[in-house]
Amino acid sequence: MGVCAATAGAHDCASLGGQWGLLGGGIAVALFDAFALAHEPAASPQHAQLGLGVGPGSLSLTGSW
Repeated sequence: MGVCAATAGAHDCASLGGQWGLLGGGIAVALFDAFALAHEPAASPQHAQLGLGVGPGSLSLTGSW
């Protein structure tokens, strides 16, 4: 790609491997992004909590999740 940039594409860049460099570089960047930059540890699961309250003349249900 350096040859293509320096000569503004006047030489036959494709025969020198410019297209393979672009393809390989694009795949390498995509893989690095997917496996290194986008990795985030999984959060620990939280359990649901339910509560039932019974009082004189009342009934209540509470919960969090």
